[in-house]
This record gives sequence, C-alpha cells and structure tokens, in this order.
Amino acid sequence: GFASDMLVSNDAIKWRAAGAPDFGARAFFSAVSHDRYLWVLGGHNGTFDSAMNDVWKSKDGLTWCRVSEFAHWDARFSHAAVSYAGMLWIIGGSTKDASNLNDVWKSYDGVQWTEVLAAGHTAFSTRSGHSVVVYKEQMWLYGGHSADV
Repeated sequence: GFASDMLVSNDAIKWRAAGAPDFGARAFFSAVSHDRYLWVLGGHNGTFDSAMNDVWKSKDGLTWCRVSEFAHWDARFSHAAVSYAGMLWIIGGSTKDASNLNDVWKSYDGVQWTEVLAAGHTAFSTRSGHSVVVYKEQMWLYGGHSADV
C-alpha cells in the first residue's frame, strides 16, 4: 500500500518518525520548498482513478494546510514541480486514465494558477516520471516516460 508516514533526518542515516501528514497516504506526488513553505502538489492515493490536483503547504513540515482542493490544472501524478522565479511550477505528468501530459502551469500562492503551455504544444513531448531542476537561473527537464519518444 501507499505509505502515510513522515520521516526526518539530518544525515540520511538515522531517521525519526514525524507523524502522519494531514494530506494522507499518497505516492507519485511532487513536493517542493517555495516561499518559506513546504508544498505538496497532486499525486495518487492508491485507489482506482485517484489522480489528484490538490495543493497543500506547511511552515514546519508537520502541520499541513490545504490551500486548494481542486487546482486549475488537471488531476495528475508522476509530474514534476519546482520553485522558480518566485513561483511554483507544475510540469507534465500522468492522468487517471494513464495519458501523459506536457502542460506547464505556474502560481505565486498555490491557489491561483496560470497555464503557461497548454497540453499538446510542441516545445517538448508528453511525459511522466520526469525530473525538473533549477540550475543557473533556468529550468532543466530530464527524461521521463513518453509514448512520443
């Protein structure tokens, strides 16, 4: 099943339990640090058709507040998210029917979202399970699974 615990470590050798998150058991979600908060975006909770598009934030990693139950972007899992240029970004992923996406969304606050690139664009192929990192003031997208490649 999907885990619903939180573990904390400062050396990656010793881990201590930190309780259960308010957002429940889930996997294939994105978590980022942005604007002095921890954020959890979307994911899958292990039930059939359970792709999610909720947004949660926490000041301390222990107590979580849902800021959006249904964000403007399609419910998804195996997507990428980063904090870049003062905004949260969510990129691609997979829908509940296992269709891969290539849309890009951004938000200042996790509540109001703006679509930057609509699904079906040609800047990059649809994908899930990819990674996006910020390096030298640019977003770098790596790999993933895509039927288009």
